[in-house]
Amino acid sequence: MINKSERINIKDLVIEEPQLPQRFVFRPEEEVGEDLWNFTMEILNHYADIKADIDYSTMAYQLGVMFPERKTEIVSRKDSQAVFTAFISRAQLQNIKDLPFAMEAYYSFLNTKKDWSFPTVGSDALDRMYSTSTGILNRLAFYPDDMNHLANYKIVGGVSVDELHFTDEVFRAMVAASKKIQPDRLNIPADIRILYPDKPISEIVSDSDIDLLHDAFRSHWVDRQAVKQGVDAAFRLYILTAEKLEVNISGLEINLPEKVQKEDFENPPLPETRRY
Repeated sequence: MINKSERINIKDLVIEEPQLPQRFVFRPEEEVGEDLWNFTMEILNHYADIKADIDYSTMAYQLGVMFPERKTEIVSRKDSQAVFTAFISRAQLQNIKDLPFAMEAYYSFLNTKKDWSFPTVGSDALDRMYSTSTGILNRLAFYPDDMNHLANYKIVGGVSVDELHFTDEVFRAMVAASKKIQPDRLNIPADIRILYPDKPISEIVSDSDIDLLHDAFRSHWVDRQAVKQGVDAAFRLYILTAEKLEVNISGLEINLPEKVQKEDFENPPLPETRRY
């Protein structure tokens, strides 16, 4: 028989619910303040001034994905279209692997600049773009520009992209290559995730590499000589830490999880969807 003094207080048996560790999510609007944004626009405009079409197109596109609400500001220059189309022309003539990205960078701003017209991309260039993609997949030996080409080819929605076979064998070969290649090792996982959005992120990139990318973003974006590397690191973090990524007819669709507070654990929020 239990004495009153020995009776167990039920309150003593209540176990506090542990706080769930929150996965790191890169939120550009929280990481980039207005002063840093203005500094970045200064650098972007400088690229346009000196006709650096590749640097301008790359930075403008990546900023547009991370800050879709500021697209009009990003391409506010009267010569923005000319700089984009110069990159497309250069890619057709000099490096066909650059063409999918050059096209996607341009097309991603068409809804913002209603007066822009589609630049001409010859059928020969489109055929070479497709044959380059199939050749890369068939040889199963991947270099950074190979995976970047394939990711951008998928985003831009090449007519024959569904004929490409992104198999598990290709996935394993890409991941293996990404662990060996230097100094571009940290750049490759984002391209792999675009190609394989349904694969667990832990199979594509490690937490330690995410930390290294975040360090690269913080140190490079504030450095006038390394801004584009900082923007690139942020762009890749954004892709890798998103909750869900999908490539559809509109381009990239990225779902960011809402911020979860302790009191929200019982009712998890719906993800935020952003289209580009």
